[in-house]
Amino acid sequence: MELKLRPAFLGGVMQASGNKPPAMVPNKALYMTKDLEHLASFVNIPLRSPADPFDVMFSKGSLAAMRFITAVAEKDKGSDHMVEKVSRELWNRIWSRDQDICEPESFSEVLCRYRNVWNIELKLRPAFLGGVMRGSDNRSPAMVPSKCPYIIKDLTRLASYMNVPLRQPSDFADVMFRKGTLAAMRFITATAEKHKGSDHLVEKVSRELWMRMWTTDQDICEPASLSEAGLMAGMSSREVEALLDMATSQPIKDKLKQVTQEALDNKAFGFPFIICHINGKPEVFFGSDRFELIAYYI
Repeated sequence: MELKLRPAFLGGVMQASGNKPPAMVPNKALYMTKDLEHLASFVNIPLRSPADPFDVMFSKGSLAAMRFITAVAEKDKGSDHMVEKVSRELWNRIWSRDQDICEPESFSEVLCRYRNVWNIELKLRPAFLGGVMRGSDNRSPAMVPSKCPYIIKDLTRLASYMNVPLRQPSDFADVMFRKGTLAAMRFITATAEKHKGSDHLVEKVSRELWMRMWTTDQDICEPASLSEAGLMAGMSSREVEALLDMATSQPIKDKLKQVTQEALDNKAFGFPFIICHINGKPEVFFGSDRFELIAYYI
C-alpha cells in the first residue's frame, strides 16, 4: 500500500466533533496511562510518560508541532520521508525522553473462545453500564456526532472479523438510551445469584439476550422477552418465573449496584471492562481490542 501521513490538529478535531478528551475522564485517564505501558511492552517501544502529562497534553498541546510537520510536508511534497522522520523524533521527545515539542528550538465474544486455550478461569460479573458512565463522568460515544457513525461502521467490521452475527437495532437510540439494559442486567444478576459457583447459565442467558438485541432486533426489557431468553438458555418455565421475581427484588437491585460500584472502584469508565489476576496482581483492560495484550500478559 501507499502510506500518506497527513498532520492534523487533534484539539481542533475534539472540539469540532463535540468529543471529550479521554484524559478529562478521571477513570479513563488512569486506565490509559497504564494501558500505554502495556502496549509499549507488547510492541517493544521505549515509552516514558511525561512527568506532567496534563501540562503537556492541555497547557502546551501539539499545535506548534503540527504546524512544523505541516511545513515539512509542504516543503517536501511528493515524499513522506522527512515527515515520517520528523514525526518520529517529535514523538520520541514527548513519549521517550520527556522533552518539550512546543518551543521553536525543539519541535513530534473472544474471552469465552480463548478460555480453554489460555487455561483461565473466566468469571462473568453483570454490572450496569449507565451507572458506570455516570459514576465515572464519562460521555457515551453514541452522543458524539462524529463518533456514532464510526462506531456503527466499526461494529460491522468487528462482526465480520470475529465471525459474529450482527444486525443493528432498527431504532438504535431508542434501544440504547430509552430502554437501556437495566432490566436485563437485573435478570442476569438474579441468574448469577441463583447459580453461584457456576457461570454456565449466566453465559448462556447473556448470549441469548445479546443475540436478541444485536442479531434479531428484539426487546430485552419486558418480562416476556427475559422469559424467552431464559427458556432459550435451557431453563424451565418454573426457573424462569422464579428468576423474574428475583430480578425485581431489592436484594438483586442492591447486588447489581454493588458490582457496578466495584467496577467504579476499579476505575471503570465503560464496558467491556476486564480484570485479569496475574501472579496475584490485578491488571485492568478495557475494550474488545485488547485481547492480544491479555494473551501477552497471561
